[in-house]
Amino acid sequence: MTTPPTTASRVPTSGKRVFDVAVSAVLLVALALPFALVAILVALDLRGMPFFCQRRIGWNGKPFTIYKFRSMKKGSPPANPGDNAEVPFLYVPRHDPRITRLGRFLRRYSIDETPQLLNVLLGNMSLIGPRPFDVRDFEQGPFPYDGYGEWARKRHWARPGITGLWQVSGRNDTSFADLIALDLRYVMEWTPGLEFLIIRRTFRAVMGGRGVY
Repeated sequence: MTTPPTTASRVPTSGKRVFDVAVSAVLLVALALPFALVAILVALDLRGMPFFCQRRIGWNGKPFTIYKFRSMKKGSPPANPGDNAEVPFLYVPRHDPRITRLGRFLRRYSIDETPQLLNVLLGNMSLIGPRPFDVRDFEQGPFPYDGYGEWARKRHWARPGITGLWQVSGRNDTSFADLIALDLRYVMEWTPGLEFLIIRRTFRAVMGGRGVY
């Protein structure tokens, strides 16, 4: 994938990066003991490695390895999206049998995503940005939506984030067309006010668990 010009996106790089490094470093130190406890609980629950690692598409279209706490049984077959799945790779059934009881709790409050603070510190991700998709799933496109090509290109003009407009706008309750619009709005219409709006709404979304299956 061709690297876009740095002026293509309105999302700043240097100042935002300083903020990302400072916040992720502080949180990783402050949450070290809770992280260790969660890792132990997941390892005992699943009798194996507590971390899930997957290749995702990142900034400028470059793949990277994302880190999460495991919430599903290892080796479980993929869920059947059925006929009502608008976009199969975004489909998550409401009662996915692969998810453990502990995993459902971790996912409801987005605790499973917290190891991505390491991705932020390493520079693969930002605290806020479009969500990174699995390399294999993303390559299933294009999809029958106007503007798909523009979205697929422009969403990689900013570092992917742990949270973003999609997460605070309903996540799995939104349509794929809404996801496209939200990604493009963030990348092309970024302002400091939008960044702080996402931060504020993230706390509300995490506590409410809206759109999380």
